[in-house]
Amino acid sequence: MTSFITMPCSQRGKTSPSFLAAIVLVFVVLGGYFGWRALRPNPFKQSEQVVRQSRRELSASVRDFDQAVRAVMEKPGLSPAQRMGEIEKEAASAKKGIDEYIDDARDRLADIETPLKTHRNRDDRLNENGTDAREMIDRRVEEKREQLKGS
Repeated sequence: MTSFITMPCSQRGKTSPSFLAAIVLVFVVLGGYFGWRALRPNPFKQSEQVVRQSRRELSASVRDFDQAVRAVMEKPGLSPAQRMGEIEKEAASAKKGIDEYIDDARDRLADIETPLKTHRNRDDRLNENGTDAREMIDRRVEEKREQLKGS
């Protein structure tokens, strides 16, 4: 008879089906856990991507406004007052688009589970980006207003 110390496993040893199944199960669970950790989206990165994407959208909105202003300035047969009216319509439309981009980004941020401090930080950055875009549009409108007054 063999002692417990010399033969800790069953007579079949470490090749018993239940032992092999337990080892495979441990590896599957560990692989699944580490795979999930590696592939799951990081909420901090996701929220940062939302802010960056909104910044790109706002920049594109300001560029589109500039192109629209250029087109208005190149239209033949408009008086300075008519040009200014068209530019102000474009500015109002661009500002409305900026507000929509900001609201959309806030909605996307609300769906991401981040700590309150991080959420406030991202929201503050969205507000700053929106304010900057609105100020750029206002500056362009004022520049064109001065340009049209001089002509």
